[in-house]
Amino acid sequence: MKLPRHALWRHVYRLYEAIDPWVKLSVPVEEKPQGARVLVLAPHIDDEVIGCGGTAIKHRQAGDRLWCLYLAGCTDERVQEAERARAIIGFHRLIFWGYQTRTLRDHPEAAETLAELLREYRPDLIYVPFFLERHHDHVATNHLLILALRRPKVPGCMIYAYEVWTPLVANVLVDITDQAEAKREALRQFQSQIRSIDWEAGILALNRYRATVSKARQYAEAFFRATSGRYARLWEQACGGKSPEDHGAEG
Repeated sequence: MKLPRHALWRHVYRLYEAIDPWVKLSVPVEEKPQGARVLVLAPHIDDEVIGCGGTAIKHRQAGDRLWCLYLAGCTDERVQEAERARAIIGFHRLIFWGYQTRTLRDHPEAAETLAELLREYRPDLIYVPFFLERHHDHVATNHLLILALRRPKVPGCMIYAYEVWTPLVANVLVDITDQAEAKREALRQFQSQIRSIDWEAGILALNRYRATVSKARQYAEAFFRATSGRYARLWEQACGGKSPEDHGAEG
């Protein structure tokens, strides 16, 4: 059941009240987020490059361990594209789940599978689309992550929420000027997606804008950064603990 429009806006206002203490007028620029064991959660194949591809390259260049989990829409064609992009980004391991696109919210049991992965890998840092993204699967990925983080013996970590469909209110930027061309080349591997949307032009323009209004050089990726505990509490404050389908996300 979708919430009425006025109720949806109440959630938006509640979110901005919650994040206001964490957001500065001048967004700080990091050279590279700290963490030697990195996990990227990508609802679909290409989200990992669109949202944090340049930063992922910086992790690989620094010698960090880099895994990526794809949750939905892993067709043969898109898996091949992910493997080609991997050669550019430098992921050490790709994990493909078999869920259909726009069905993640129907599989809460996947939270335990994710919890098992977190116990095994014990990431220092998780990248995930911000939970106010306007796509069912992006919101549902956050819901699964929050449920997994609540499971026993799942270690805490830092969360860096990235932007794909919806520009976010950033509290940290990462300068990717030296990685921008590699990110551009990685985006070109997703031919099944760029036939209909010019992600290369759109996302690199967004990265350029992020740098223009900050102290980054030419290109920057934007994130909302929080500890896993604070991120879970922010979800509760903004969404009232409701499941994704209650918020009318578009897909």
